[in-house]
Amino acid sequence: DGIAKALSRTSGHLNFDNLRSISGRHTEMLLNDGPPKKFYFDSQTKLSEDFLVVMGNCEKDVGLIVNATPISIIHFEQLMTNKNLKFDVIFIDGLHHYDQCQRDCINSMNILNPGGIIFLHDLLPRSDIEQQIPQSYPTWTGDVWKVAVELSSSKNVDFRICNIDHGIGILKLRDKFEYKKMNLKDETFDYFLNYKKNLNIINSEEALDFIE
Repeated sequence: DGIAKALSRTSGHLNFDNLRSISGRHTEMLLNDGPPKKFYFDSQTKLSEDFLVVMGNCEKDVGLIVNATPISIIHFEQLMTNKNLKFDVIFIDGLHHYDQCQRDCINSMNILNPGGIIFLHDLLPRSDIEQQIPQSYPTWTGDVWKVAVELSSSKNVDFRICNIDHGIGILKLRDKFEYKKMNLKDETFDYFLNYKKNLNIINSEEALDFIE
């Protein structure tokens, strides 16, 4: 619902009644510039470390998720060279590794339209085993909470974490934003527990208000 509401802020003519949930270890970049398109970036592909599948048009009035067909594959860095390609909503649910999520976030910030929103998944691990790298437990957030810490310290950003589904980050950018790298690679779950009180954690109703 939050992603659909974010899209409706900038794409009000679309009908999101049949929008399906987004899942999987990937980053999705949703673009509404002419016919609806979905850009799907999967860091676990066997084809390459970083790639984009450019999705075809979706069913009429369904939105940006249902029945899309891959039509081409391009390297992520090629996307960054296209200065005219910007996105209203980006959903990051990637490799669950701090360094990769940090890279996804910074790249996404640089191609976000003014007024756009970035969502990030898995920012609130409940236990040490859930955030360990490599994965050793079925429920796994990885250590992407470190990106949440950095975003909380970044300049000219509005950042909240909705306390649902292992923590959904909601990021808005202001002018002259700067992502703050803090070199947290070796920090432990105890660091997260100590820092958690500084995170702006909100409930689902507050999150929907913030998206508005």
